[in-house]
Amino acid sequence: MLGWIHHQDAAAATVAALEHGRPGQAYNLVDDLPATWREVYSAMARAFGAPPPPRLPRWVFRLVAPYVASFAVGTSIRAANAKARAELGWHPAYSTYHQGIAAMVSAPAGREPGRV
Repeated sequence: MLGWIHHQDAAAATVAALEHGRPGQAYNLVDDLPATWREVYSAMARAFGAPPPPRLPRWVFRLVAPYVASFAVGTSIRAANAKARAELGWHPAYSTYHQGIAAMVSAPAGREPGRV
């Protein structure tokens, strides 16, 4: 499982850390729902009406793309945003990757979600 975050949430958290963070502190900037690469890419495909990504056996993935496979296959990074919420007063506008994907789908062509 990996922590995901929408780029606008990452930018807002960075500003909050610069304005309210304690010097030398590190903050995990992730949404509230960890997910695998496959879950996120499958959700993106569904949202955009595309076919699901092909499922390759791990050994094929490692053979075809060894560098990507080194961090994409079997990686699990557990991170929580509780410290950033408590100390910075920050919370993700898109609390799950599902919400971030929905915002991308609903944004007019050529515009970022949340921008006018």
